[in-house]
Amino acid sequence: MNFLKGGGDESAQSDSRLKHRHRGVWQKRFWEHQIRDEKDLQNHIDYVHYNPLKHGLVEDVADWPWSTYHKYVESGRYGNLDIEEMQRRIGDIFVGE
Repeated sequence: MNFLKGGGDESAQSDSRLKHRHRGVWQKRFWEHQIRDEKDLQNHIDYVHYNPLKHGLVEDVADWPWSTYHKYVESGRYGNLDIEEMQRRIGDIFVGE
């Protein structure tokens, strides 16, 4: 289903986006990536969990209420989580993001 036809809101568009006919639903740059193995999958999950902290929306990963991080803690998949270690692993993979 088309996002806008389904009732999704479109944000205001800059002159540049209008000129180049770019819509505001998807980000301009993205990269496709096939998950290679369990370690790669975990790195991407860590990236998603760390993102609110990285962008200053929370002061701790656990503070983002909509995160699956909480389920990972409850299930024991995250023991004593070392945020600096998570950040280091993510930084090695997602350079320039």
